[in-house]
Amino acid sequence: MPETKTALVAKLAKVMGGLDRVPKRGRNEFHKYDYVMEADLADAVRQDLAQAGIMIFPQILTGTVQWTDTVNKDGNPNGKIFSAMFMFTFTDGEFSETVVVPGCGHDNPGDKAPYKAMTGAEKYALMKTFLIPTGDDPEDDNGEAKPRATKVPADEAPRKTPAAPAAPAAGKSAFLVPFGKSKGKSISDISESDLSYLTKYAEEKVEAKDPKWHDKNVEFLNALKAEWARRQPWRDVWGKAVEYATRYAVGEAQLIDIMKDVTGKSHANELVAEDLPKIQGEIIRRGE
Repeated sequence: MPETKTALVAKLAKVMGGLDRVPKRGRNEFHKYDYVMEADLADAVRQDLAQAGIMIFPQILTGTVQWTDTVNKDGNPNGKIFSAMFMFTFTDGEFSETVVVPGCGHDNPGDKAPYKAMTGAEKYALMKTFLIPTGDDPEDDNGEAKPRATKVPADEAPRKTPAAPAAPAAGKSAFLVPFGKSKGKSISDISESDLSYLTKYAEEKVEAKDPKWHDKNVEFLNALKAEWARRQPWRDVWGKAVEYATRYAVGEAQLIDIMKDVTGKSHANELVAEDLPKIQGEIIRRGE
């Protein structure tokens, strides 16, 4: 790396060091899981970049733009997909570094597709440049990010997914949430944000070792860990599918169609490990 750029890289590294996990406030109702919104990701990075005196300039690389017409299951027009390679330039006014990522956006009739593609590309550029962990990140099924109500504050300390128990339950859990807004629900039917909140709560209670409730708290925490383990396989499959699709410039709207076509499944949380090779093969075919 040229020595003249080391100051800029040091500034970017300092920004990266000040970032933590961004909470998932978006909700994909079609696939029933949470995701990080682009607005939240930008908010997490913008202030630190401004303090460091760094601007970001987006650009569509010439010769990379592709428009694709889509149809629904009845064969009727279903809008357009816009695909392109986007370049984001980080500069402090003297030196610059660039990041190139693919972007893909679907819209009906199609006029908003380029902006959706750029928004998605910007999100992944920030996540990958600054190594911000978020887990799987499919977009909202309607193409519009909507914050959803949650008791978990947006500025909370980052949460760590608990380690899976040695022998997780194969099916849905029969353990019922004993308190709060989800009281009486099976822990298999609550959102991932609520599952995270309850897990952190249970971990704190177990650490407190209240002699009256300790056994119950341990039982509750073990049930939550088993639920995390139950949810993990499909998350791994979907996450790898998204990575593969990004590599071949296949957008998430196309990826959802691929999943339905080759597996016959309508929801990502129905996926199993055997589905991944089928999805990858179709991604390659469509991405060529």
